[in-house]
Amino acid sequence: QMNIQQFTIEEMLLSKSHLQDALRAVLHTILFNRAFGAVTPKEEVIEPIDYVYVRVDDNGIHQAIEDAIYKLEVALLLRENKKAQLILSFSEKRKKKMWWKAYEENVCFEQWIITVTMTAESNPKAALEPQVRSRVLDVLNHINEKKNHIPPLLTNELTPFPYEFSVPNQNESWGGVDMMWNILKSPQPLLS
Repeated sequence: QMNIQQFTIEEMLLSKSHLQDALRAVLHTILFNRAFGAVTPKEEVIEPIDYVYVRVDDNGIHQAIEDAIYKLEVALLLRENKKAQLILSFSEKRKKKMWWKAYEENVCFEQWIITVTMTAESNPKAALEPQVRSRVLDVLNHINEKKNHIPPLLTNELTPFPYEFSVPNQNESWGGVDMMWNILKSPQPLLS
């Protein structure tokens, strides 16, 4: 069992109109820095604040991010406290052998925990720019500080490590014993 490196991004307070732009900047920054294959960079601009970030020019990655943002948005709209987490997990494919068959399993080695509280629409654009800038900088600092947990690259695929987004239920906690219980009780893929 591998230790999971967790990175917690400081909570973001976002209005519904700024939610997608802010999360795209943070999530694309993470995935751009975890794409180890032949990366085609693409500049994106958050128009209202004239903020530029780089993302991988890949429709699959872009769609996965859009789907994750939508899931988080739905969770925020349904919750009374308007607070939710988005977890981005990276896994390593490991071959396992049982005496009767061999299979591949995904073992999580890194998680990014992003907490968002949806605020009233009166949230001015001026509040968006410092949050986006600071959270993207947090991501880059985490990426540059901690690298030893990343498994060896065994492929030259764009995204050599499977990744997935999840939005924990409101009653799930992502700390300590509760987090370990959630990892242990989640079903593991047995066949490949």
